[in-house]
Amino acid sequence: MLEQVDVDKKMSKDEYEKKMESLSTRLGELQRKCKEQKIPVMVTFDGVDAAGKGTMINRVIQFLDPRGYRVFTTGKAGEEEKMRPYFWRFFTKTPEKGRMHIFDQSWYRGVYEGAIGEKDVTEFEKMLIQDGALIVKFFLLISAKEQKKRLEKMEKDEDTRWRVSDFDKWQNEHYKKCAKIFSQYLSDTNASSAPWYIIDASDRKWAELQVLETMVSNIEVAMQN
Repeated sequence: MLEQVDVDKKMSKDEYEKKMESLSTRLGELQRKCKEQKIPVMVTFDGVDAAGKGTMINRVIQFLDPRGYRVFTTGKAGEEEKMRPYFWRFFTKTPEKGRMHIFDQSWYRGVYEGAIGEKDVTEFEKMLIQDGALIVKFFLLISAKEQKKRLEKMEKDEDTRWRVSDFDKWQNEHYKKCAKIFSQYLSDTNASSAPWYIIDASDRKWAELQVLETMVSNIEVAMQN
């Protein structure tokens, strides 16, 4: 799936501001309507390292009522989580009806690390959807060249140096191998009820619009259904 994405798109400032104003207003309206219709929404942000998952989440929540959402960063499992079934840590973070929960790295980390299989996550998602949840899954993509550029920039800054891990560097050095793994599990778990949305994150403005447009359209469809 990843090879089908063009990661070189740009847009003008005027076009960005016009679209962003409309989408941000609409997203806030839809959040309130989800509360009225008691629709639980789960939004996940996965992707290659340094693609800007945290930055994108911070941008999205600027347009939401803080009383109606929560953000979870689900990196490596803690000691208590390791003692329980893999999906326990996500079951405990599923939103109540009418609320929105946003994940910085989702249950798909387990697929990438080999802890669970593709079938496990599709069954997990199927159960959530049958219970009325809307799941919107984003995969943020940047090229190997852009990834290396961002990692080097973070390493040069004392305030961001700590964010660059040995694994980040390893992933960049083995970008093609990692991209092949990502592409395979994205294809294997791209269900019609919970499809993947691959976001070109090389340009921040373009990425923000892609994310907001996708969230708005998915919530609108969920309310109609």
